[in-house]
Amino acid sequence: MKNANELTKEWMKEYALGVMKSIGSGATYRTRDLQCWNMYHSKLNTDNYNYLVKFGDFDLPVQIRFTSIVRPNVDYLVSKYLSNPFNFSTFSVDKKSLEQKYRQKIDKYIDSIETRIRARYDAMSMQIDQINSKMQEMQMMLQQEPQNDEHMKQMQQLQQAMPMIQLKMKQMTDAMQKEMARDAKRLDKMQILGKFTAEDIREDFAYKRMRAMYEEEGIQEEHRRSFLEKCVTGRPYIYVDIVDGKIVYENKPSITVYHPKTMSQRFIEDGDWVAVDEYWSRDNVLNQYGESMTEDERRRIKRNNNTIPDVYTNTAEGTSYTESEGVGITTSYNDVRTTKIYFSVTARNRYKVSPSKGDIPHINRYDGGSIRPEDKIENRYMKYNFEATVIDSNIIVDVKERSQDNYLYVDHPSKKQLPIIGDNYDDVTRVPYSLIWATRNLQSMHTIIEYHKEMLLVIAGVKGFIMDQSQLPEDMGKHEWMYYRKLGVLWIETYKKDRRQQPNFNQFQQFDDTISSGIQYLSMLQQQIQAQVDQITGVTRQARGDIQNRDLVGASELAIQATSIIADV
Repeated sequence: MKNANELTKEWMKEYALGVMKSIGSGATYRTRDLQCWNMYHSKLNTDNYNYLVKFGDFDLPVQIRFTSIVRPNVDYLVSKYLSNPFNFSTFSVDKKSLEQKYRQKIDKYIDSIETRIRARYDAMSMQIDQINSKMQEMQMMLQQEPQNDEHMKQMQQLQQAMPMIQLKMKQMTDAMQKEMARDAKRLDKMQILGKFTAEDIREDFAYKRMRAMYEEEGIQEEHRRSFLEKCVTGRPYIYVDIVDGKIVYENKPSITVYHPKTMSQRFIEDGDWVAVDEYWSRDNVLNQYGESMTEDERRRIKRNNNTIPDVYTNTAEGTSYTESEGVGITTSYNDVRTTKIYFSVTARNRYKVSPSKGDIPHINRYDGGSIRPEDKIENRYMKYNFEATVIDSNIIVDVKERSQDNYLYVDHPSKKQLPIIGDNYDDVTRVPYSLIWATRNLQSMHTIIEYHKEMLLVIAGVKGFIMDQSQLPEDMGKHEWMYYRKLGVLWIETYKKDRRQQPNFNQFQQFDDTISSGIQYLSMLQQQIQAQVDQITGVTRQARGDIQNRDLVGASELAIQATSIIADV
């Protein structure tokens, strides 16, 4: 157990280099994941089928062609997943101090809003009363007897203008009554909101923020990629972190994530370390971390001649670059391995506890030195999280302790997790389940049958006959003779010059080399294989829109409903 003061930068670098030496432990899963992605993208390693196409030094005139029969089902599941509503809940856990702080803030917020709404509501109510009072005064004036000619003239003008005045008054009253109705609803909502606790309001804010992130900030796309990874490799990983004050939520391909295999931790975010591989261009590496490198390290990156592993790219070609005075370097590929390592360690902190006159003792960190007889030393343990970037396997840059703001456990401040979330698959009861891997043997059988179907098509010809080669004209080659045969003309030579004994006329024996009827049986086998794949993936042919004449009325609809239930699982 290390002390907290021993967690220096040199120790961090040594730890990161130790992780780099051990990240090859997941090679088995990585190879399997690569095969799954190749099958999903209809990529094929033809070496596995050499026993079909090669006979000694001879190659058969047919190539292995690969088409994924599982990908349409996987794509259907992904599209169905995206069409489902985004159901989630948010929960807030409070402590007493936070409860008081949020309660005061929310009370003040609610009171200020309610005060503004009520003041406006009262002002509009007063204006409506004034309008009604003015209307009553004008009605009373019209009912009075005129005192003189001038008074009579004013009353006549008022009576003429009265319809327009009443219309304007009614419009003003209607507008204010509508606004008052809106304010009344707002007041009702404020009264309901006032009944909520601080926890309820925080959960409501978190819910709205989560939905906004899902719809506007790309989380839906990351969910799609994660679900696709779940179907293809069975090992989805999510990177969740706070970078520059913003939440980052990204799916990480399983072939780029390394973590220790241990039966003590079910999830990798609770483990000791996790590493994520990426391949950057030399320009990007030097721009990002060039100042943290030595001159020899920068020169090494400029002259890097690594080859990108086929795990990360569609090609395995080497890179090319040019370097000239005042221009810098230009790369064609991202070929510099950049590994981000996150690790955590529990360290011991020593504190000196000194008695005081009050009930609360004085507690100070103890780094050595003399102590009084009444003092005592206590050990307290805390988890620290760190991160480092390793360039080209052993160039350590950007080593630092992770910010405490990245941990959102209010009630458990000592609980700190790594930013990569995923299952550790730590025992035999929990193994990554991939739809592609589960159907790989069926996919191989389908490919072999497709090969034999093409072989039957390639070797198929027409109805022919057996011919004596001596009947071939001397000045005509075999290819020319076959050309005329396709045109329907056969040239033979029944008489040979300079021969004492002339050959007998060839008795033609016919044979049938047209397309074999066995293709239909192979097609039936492929349909059976596809039905097994559909059963494993839970996607029936009816769900894909494949309706046959023998389907009963209503059977297709029931099959689609069953597919919906299975696909949701």
